Amino acid sequence: MVAWVALVVLEGFCVWWLIKVARSGAHEVPIALGFMVYIYACLHVFGHFPPEFGDWESPIALKVVGIALLVLAGAVFGWCMQLMKTLGAAEANWEDTRELVEVGPFGLVRHPVYASAAAAALGVALCRLTPFSIALGAVAIILFYLGARFEDGYNSDKFGEVYDGYRQRTKLMVPLVL
Repeated sequence: MVAWVALVVLEGFCVWWLIKVARSGAHEVPIALGFMVYIYACLHVFGHFPPEFGDWESPIALKVVGIALLVLAGAVFGWCMQLMKTLGAAEANWEDTRELVEVGPFGLVRHPVYASAAAAALGVALCRLTPFSIALGAVAIILFYLGARFEDGYNSDKFGEVYDGYRQRTKLMVPLVL
């Protein structure tokens, strides 16, 4: 029952967010959808929801890797929020920056927030490896990737040539790879 209430409340918030971002800028729609899928994956993995998947368990090594990814993703996300608020001279909230941030995680990849979200989705899937958690994790990662791609265009329009040079120097989400 608790899982159902949590699902309704969290997904209600996500639908509200999705409607809001769809009106303001299409570049945030994939991230809102990815977050919705991520919440459902968390409920599936940690709340054993839906129950028809029984007591699937991952080997302890995968659980440790999954938890480590979740902790790392949370730390990177927090660091990015702090950098965008301070160095990015954010006006209304942490992501509404006026200055391009190119240090810390932003010195390695252009979208470390989306990369940390993708790492968190992978970490959740590894904590309880079921076909459903793998599918949810894959969908969330794809949506976070699409969000990063759409935001590249948005940032290019916002920051102009400065961002285009930054785009040439750094990878999208994975250092040295993607």
